[in-house]
Amino acid sequence: MPKQPRRLEVESITFSSGALRSRELPKTVYKGLWLKLSITHTNGVGPTITADSLMAVLSKINIVINGQDQLKSVPFRHIFYRNQYDFSIAPQSSLFTTNSVQGTSYVWAYLPFAMTRSLNPEDTVLDARKFQSLMLEANWGSSIGTNVTSLDSGTLKIYTDEYSNVDENFAGGRHEENVVSRNLDATGSRTLELEVGSNNQYRRLWIYTRNSSAALSNVQIDNLIVKSRAFNYDNINADALQQFNAWEFAQSPQTGLYVLDFTRDGKLTQRIDARNLSELIVDVNSLVSNGTMEIVKEKAIFA
Repeated sequence: MPKQPRRLEVESITFSSGALRSRELPKTVYKGLWLKLSITHTNGVGPTITADSLMAVLSKINIVINGQDQLKSVPFRHIFYRNQYDFSIAPQSSLFTTNSVQGTSYVWAYLPFAMTRSLNPEDTVLDARKFQSLMLEANWGSSIGTNVTSLDSGTLKIYTDEYSNVDENFAGGRHEENVVSRNLDATGSRTLELEVGSNNQYRRLWIYTRNSSAALSNVQIDNLIVKSRAFNYDNINADALQQFNAWEFAQSPQTGLYVLDFTRDGKLTQRIDARNLSELIVDVNSLVSNGTMEIVKEKAIFA
């Protein structure tokens, strides 16, 4: 029988300022999860709320298998921005910015387990049927912008994008994502070493650059290199990379975001297989001494 798509709601996670809250997910076969972040807040005079500042209230989303294996650990806003690129349209959002009154702001995002923009996304659906547990953890912050008097309540709604009628012997790869960051604390070359050996296989790197006010900015770096010893996988001007991203994803580039895609035309066989590499380094040319760089490592892991 063919796989049967299903969409079902899971109990929400309630906002709790500065706390970690979790929800156990059903043990099924997942293509992904739809998430809706809603915050009811009371504004002061002249509130400034952006989609980016709203999403910062969920500083990290973790998907944890069997209590210890982190499949995904990324900021909520990364999920939103990768949706812009993968689907060539921004997810729906609404920002409440009326002075001195209570209202609700919200934003949607889709967390994929099956790899978007690959030739066969079903190769990387997540089969959780034999897991002991599958948890979604929400790391809540305490702010959504400036001149917001209070965060009064909120929820993270969860909807599964799943399959039934999947063969019990189904075997696929895994779609892992995690984040690392470093300060752009001097001008010139700034490097960051990625994990090699073990089972590290890289599909894409999502590089975010922010200024001293934590705003996404295009003027923090001007060149990016990914290399292993003397071999360059990429050596490209930052402006040129954003233009290539516009063509690749049919989406105007997001300020402060650079996507290094090591595959072409959805061919995951072209990923960087770092299992036998001695090093893998990201080297950017920093133009500032007071910025930050955050890299989300997207991995396509096959045996």
